Amino acid sequence: MKILLLNPTVDYNKQFGTLKDFYTPIPSIALANIGAVLLQEGFEVVGVDAFIECMTVEETHNKIFSQKPDVLGISLLTPCAPLAEKLLNHLRKTMPNLKVILGNIHASKFDHYYLENGFADFVVHHEGETTTLELMENLRSNSGEKDFCEIRGISYLNNQGAVTRTSK
Repeated sequence: MKILLLNPTVDYNKQFGTLKDFYTPIPSIALANIGAVLLQEGFEVVGVDAFIECMTVEETHNKIFSQKPDVLGISLLTPCAPLAEKLLNHLRKTMPNLKVILGNIHASKFDHYYLENGFADFVVHHEGETTTLELMENLRSNSGEKDFCEIRGISYLNNQGAVTRTSK
């Protein structure tokens, strides 16, 4: 199972305005940690840092599409949300079987929105290393929804289409 972990891009002009020249993008250490845990457990992991590379939505889509991952994990902070939604709309059309996992504070706060509108299949809350590993092991074994409810710290749509948030 191939997982692509994405640090999404932002619209630097809109988010930082005249201060954009003073901003230095930094890589996502959290995504690197999650990737390391998944690699240790035998998952194929690819990282894309569209934020550092100042990629456009189209460039990011093309990079993801070329990698053909089974799962896309995105660290979603508020400044990245508008462009991430555009990216996810496009990916849902071109890669309909792609499983999408969102994490970080913005995704956690707005989990109902992202799940109910089809942007994500899962939202990981709090620290993601252990939770993401459990979720990926579940997806790899195709255990089904019954086991999702036992994974602590996630939100997902249950079989009735309602958002379910497990305890942390």
